[in-house]
Amino acid sequence: MNATLAAAGAGRHRDDIQGIRALAVLMVVAYHAGLPVPGGFTGPDVFFVVSGFVVTGMLLRERIATGRIAIVRFYLKRARRLAPALAIVALATLAMAVFVFSPIGPDQEVTGRAVGAAATIRANIYFLRQTGGYFQPAAQKNPFLHTWTLSIEEQFYLAFPIVLLALWWVSERWRTGGRWAMALLALGCLGSLGASVALSYGHVPYGWAHLANAIGSIDPMHVAFFLPVTRAWEFLAGVLLAFAAVQWTPGRLVRGGAAAAGLALLVVTTAAVRSTDVFPGVVAMLPVSAALGLLVAGLGAPSDVPAPVVTRLLSTKPFVWIGDRSYSWYLWHWPLIVYARALYVGTASAPIVAAAVSLVLAALSFRLVEDPIRRRRVWPSPKATVFIAAVSVAVPLACAIAFISVVERGWGDREIADIRATAAPNHIDITTACASMAPLGDPARPPCTWMADGARGTLLLIGDSHAGHFSEAFLAAVHALQYEAELATAGGCPFLQRPAYQSEPCREFVEGSVAAIAHRARPYDAIVVSNATLGYLDGPLAPPFASDASPGAPVTRPAEIAGWVASLRRTIQAIGRRSPVVVVGDVPQFYQMPQCLRPTLFTGPSRGCGVQTPAWAAAWRTDVVTEERAAVLSLGATYLDAGAKLCPPGQGCSAFLDGRAAYRDGGHLNVSATMTFAPDFQAALAAAIARGVMP
Repeated sequence: MNATLAAAGAGRHRDDIQGIRALAVLMVVAYHAGLPVPGGFTGPDVFFVVSGFVVTGMLLRERIATGRIAIVRFYLKRARRLAPALAIVALATLAMAVFVFSPIGPDQEVTGRAVGAAATIRANIYFLRQTGGYFQPAAQKNPFLHTWTLSIEEQFYLAFPIVLLALWWVSERWRTGGRWAMALLALGCLGSLGASVALSYGHVPYGWAHLANAIGSIDPMHVAFFLPVTRAWEFLAGVLLAFAAVQWTPGRLVRGGAAAAGLALLVVTTAAVRSTDVFPGVVAMLPVSAALGLLVAGLGAPSDVPAPVVTRLLSTKPFVWIGDRSYSWYLWHWPLIVYARALYVGTASAPIVAAAVSLVLAALSFRLVEDPIRRRRVWPSPKATVFIAAVSVAVPLACAIAFISVVERGWGDREIADIRATAAPNHIDITTACASMAPLGDPARPPCTWMADGARGTLLLIGDSHAGHFSEAFLAAVHALQYEAELATAGGCPFLQRPAYQSEPCREFVEGSVAAIAHRARPYDAIVVSNATLGYLDGPLAPPFASDASPGAPVTRPAEIAGWVASLRRTIQAIGRRSPVVVVGDVPQFYQMPQCLRPTLFTGPSRGCGVQTPAWAAAWRTDVVTEERAAVLSLGATYLDAGAKLCPPGQGCSAFLDGRAAYRDGGHLNVSATMTFAPDFQAALAAAIARGVMP
């Protein structure tokens, strides 16, 4: 390897790389601020490629100059570069959570847990297991969600130098001149890409249910999104380019074409990619290819022919200035945007202003913390670096643990502690692992059966999380009727046979469970189906239901309801031939419960907390409950209108029963409130059993 070529290709400082970082962070910030850049969330993919290229260039230059790589020094350098700034943002995020988030509900606690996960380089695993996906509402409300990318980068920084040294050692032993190293890296890149694409499109390996249980997520697309193994190909693409740059200087035409292609691909990515696309999948190749194109455009010695226009533009002071501060801006922007949205609900300008303020904080953080420490202007010794790294991890982690402890104890406020104690207990389907995407009859599903001496038969409760939040009432009713009980719930997956499902795991749960019900040796004596009807029809998941009844139907609320009812009819017809069916009508949703009882640590209940107007109640009970009930009764099944208990005729809806909050979160009843429905379930089940199967 020629040292001059290495310096020209992969090792030298390049202003245009800072410009590429600037483009990436602008994409992310604009997307998070709500600006019309739907593909802005792919900015981290650009960062990953750049990181692979830059880190490999540094390691190559060091090896060519000294014949070795000082791994410890590399780790210390990364620690000085990343840890102090992250620690300061972590502490600020915890402090802001005290004043912005409600002490009731999960927001403060999950913020503390996310900070702890980020401090210990496992934020990506935490969000994979806890949120159900990057684009889920629970994830988007977390002010430390963005640190999943930092954890993946840090995991790469930890593993890659060791892997590279091992590959070089093999190459030297076999005297292959580095060819084997590049070949194995290329194979690793292709393997990672293949795994990412396969999982993104639902192609899972044998025994996936057991593997997914160990990983902590059953949805393969989410696994592909968050795991370092399925993201490694993006880093390795940059790594391979850095290797190639050691011995290759592209000509002017190649560089110009790469610049144009890279910019065009980045524009297409930003404008055309949607959060609803299968991602990473093949779509992630767009931002990765764009980053590679822009990096190739900047290859070549400084005295070479003039750089392409795009490269020169990226090397200008504004882009370099933003690129230099891209890490700090990335750290600060998301917490401020999340808190701005929480404080100014529905104000479109709030996240934009927060993004602008975060740039000011980023500039201050860069000047006062990141740059002085990174350039060793303060505490330059290796021992000081170890101390800085240790403190940057230990202090946020200790504060996060203390923060979680205080939140769990209700901040020493008896009222807050009582409300939290009522809302906190998980329903029995969660505590017994009966909430799973594994269908009935699948070996991966736990045996969720409650036995009874002298039982008359078995009754089944099946559905999504709204089946789960009725599990205690169902079990009490089944016990009173002297039957065995079985639970099968899958959060986020309505138990409906549909022409098209929102995910492959959901399809497998529904279709597999329907098949198991049909082939059960002894039919269930009754089946209770419960779904979060309003959660789907009043949210972003509603439009696909319009085509369930009539493919190509216009997306209107009547069409969405008709599609829901059509899928419900299909389901009843499929499972009701051998067993009586009870369909549970949904309860209303109160999206700020129970947090609105204490919106912040320092305020009382918000106006209208836990109450919905008679007009709203009449509207949803007319257009949803009426249609659903009519379809169920027409098929000879039983309809249990659970919402009637919370929405008396002619009145509005209330989130309280007997003066106590009935909800554990905005859409789910708490355990104590659930038990008040036991007599209703008992009566509905007795009536269904007496009526028998549908004609």
